[in-house]
Amino acid sequence: MTPEQISFTMSTLRDAYLIFQQTQNFKLTPENNVKLQAMYTELMGRPMPNCSSCVVEGVLSLLIKAESELNAAQISDDEQKPKRRRK
Repeated sequence: MTPEQISFTMSTLRDAYLIFQQTQNFKLTPENNVKLQAMYTELMGRPMPNCSSCVVEGVLSLLIKAESELNAAQISDDEQKPKRRRK
């Protein structure tokens, strides 16, 4: 995932998913829906199904993927040795 895709997933899609958990109504703007469809197709290699539960499951899988990539990036940053300062 690109940094733009991760930020879109962690901000817009995460907020919509949290609202869905409370209200059972998943709603995105048309622009965000197009971004979601394109991103899902690019990352998963197939178009997103049209049924409502499939869309929510697809969003959840993108959220999990983005969180795992953020955690992997954080772990790799933590494992790097501090650079020695030159005198």
